[in-house]
Amino acid sequence: MYSIGSWAYSGDQIKLQVEGPDGLDLNFYNADCPLEVASHEAKVVAHTYPCCVETYPSMDISIVFKERQ
Repeated sequence: MYSIGSWAYSGDQIKLQVEGPDGLDLNFYNADCPLEVASHEAKVVAHTYPCCVETYPSMDISIVFKERQ
């Protein structure tokens, strides 16, 4: 799993959002690639830290590839 977020901007200053029902838009994925996407998920998670009252969002992304048959 990978996380993308900002340490500098809070959720009041930056808005992360996912595309589609499972979180990722794979319309541009190359069908000629020797690997295919077996499963994928993306979600936005709000984190709070002891130092701050604001929340800091991150996008957590998980992609599993498998060899084409």
